[in-house]
Amino acid sequence: MVKAVKSTDNYNLDSFELHYYYDDEKIKTKRLIYNDNGLLADAYEKGNYELLEVSANHNSKQIKIEFNTSNGINYKFNTKQIEIVIYNLKKEPNDVFFNSKEISHHYDKSSQTLRINLNWKTSNKSTLNIKY
Repeated sequence: MVKAVKSTDNYNLDSFELHYYYDDEKIKTKRLIYNDNGLLADAYEKGNYELLEVSANHNSKQIKIEFNTSNGINYKFNTKQIEIVIYNLKKEPNDVFFNSKEISHHYDKSSQTLRINLNWKTSNKSTLNIKY
C-alpha cells in the first residue's frame, strides 16, 4: 500500500506499507511486486522496471522474510522505506533482526499486530528475522 496521491504523476514506490497475514498452516509464501516509472509505454520491454520479490517462511521459532530485486537494464536500484505490518501473531517476538542487525518493532497485543520499519537498499538481497 502507498499513501494516497492526488495524481499518478505523484506516485512512486519508494515508500510503502507491506501487509503480511501470518497463517500457521501456510509455511512458505512468495510474491512479486512490479513497479515502473509510469512514464513510458512498454516500460517492461524497454527495461524501465523493477521486480520486488518478497518471500517468507516460518517455523515455531522464527518468521523469515527475504527481499530481493531484479531490475530492467534501464532502472536504477534505490532505497525503499517499508513499514511491514504483520497480522495474526499470537505473541510478541523476542527479537527482530534486519540483515543481522537488531531493529526496533512495535507489537500490539490486542490486535495481534507487529509493525516494523525498514530501509531496504534494493541493490542488496536482505533478510528480516523475527525470533520467538
